[in-house]
Amino acid sequence: MITKPKETLDLRALTAWRFKGLLWGLVYLLILIGYALAYRFDDRLPLGGLWILIGLFMGLLVIQVGVIPSYRLRYWGYDIRDDAIDIQSGFFIIKRVLIPINRVQHIDLAAGPILRKYGLASVEITTAGSNHLIPALSQETALNIREKLNQRVLEDLEDV
Repeated sequence: MITKPKETLDLRALTAWRFKGLLWGLVYLLILIGYALAYRFDDRLPLGGLWILIGLFMGLLVIQVGVIPSYRLRYWGYDIRDDAIDIQSGFFIIKRVLIPINRVQHIDLAAGPILRKYGLASVEITTAGSNHLIPALSQETALNIREKLNQRVLEDLEDV
């Protein structure tokens, strides 16, 4: 069995992802209200459809708030080594990416409103072929990773 990288995401990611799931719950509620209003004005719509939507949206809300965040936190991991960056993601299909330091083109930090609310940021590593994300780290950790990677990339360039 492949071992998970030793570094994990910040525990506050769980709260941030659950909050995001609740925001999606508001979207589901608006859809339900829209269907209920449509049913009120056009009784040709099936009432059973409303109950199906309620069940579906409640199930989605439970999954998005209760299940997915804890699995994401459990299966995400990363390691910053001298020669490469090792990132693991996914829980149904576990994806493992090894990015050689000499392939890194630039490093971005990103923090949307929800991540900022919880003092978190994401690190995006760009290579010639793709982008790789380490989500939901403390802002301090994200800054440290950016500086550490930048230093390693510069050292690698000096060795050439």
